[in-house]
Amino acid sequence: MRAQVSQLLTPFRYLKIEHTVKHKIDVVLPLIVGLLVSAIVLALGSSVSVFGDGGYVSLITDLLQIMTGFYVAALAAVATFPSPVLDQPLDGSPAMLVEMRKGVEKRIPLTRRRFLSLLFGHLALLSICIYFIGGFASLVSSGVAALLPEGARLCIRASFVIIYSVVSAHLLVVTMLGLYYLSYRIHRPPSGNQADHSPLPLDASRAGTHNDLKDN
Repeated sequence: MRAQVSQLLTPFRYLKIEHTVKHKIDVVLPLIVGLLVSAIVLALGSSVSVFGDGGYVSLITDLLQIMTGFYVAALAAVATFPSPVLDQPLDGSPAMLVEMRKGVEKRIPLTRRRFLSLLFGHLALLSICIYFIGGFASLVSSGVAALLPEGARLCIRASFVIIYSVVSAHLLVVTMLGLYYLSYRIHRPPSGNQADHSPLPLDASRAGTHNDLKDN
């Protein structure tokens, strides 16, 4: 059973990718955006509907109905698109996937294709999870609110808004990273030189090399 659950959650292995700037994309920026949005929603109090029709959760779930299909389509395109550039490693500091194989921790360097496959697989599964969590929360919110005192309701409401906002912000920021690759970086060879399509070493340290994940 554990093995089957692990297989179903495989897209979340994106979170196990190690890179010098990835924590900023996965954690720092989503925290900033999520906490800012949460502060605005909570500061407006009852004037902002969180669980009702046309409310905060409803707006996000409506968007996710569209975005989930986009993530799956992008995953299919990346996995099947015949491009030698996609099969080359990322520039700059290598992105490494940490996996346990036969009880031994392995650090596997990623090509652009595998990195993008993990990224869009992660986004697809996460968007589905956010969609169902938001829908379930909206479904039971009225019943739960009727059973709890006002103080507990406000505490649960605030906790949900913060967690939901941060996770949704993570989805947004990682989506922007994926769009950067699909709209711009995917068309450039790792060297940044359009005429040079030869494979490069994982740790491209010579002058003029462009990083796929930039540390600005």
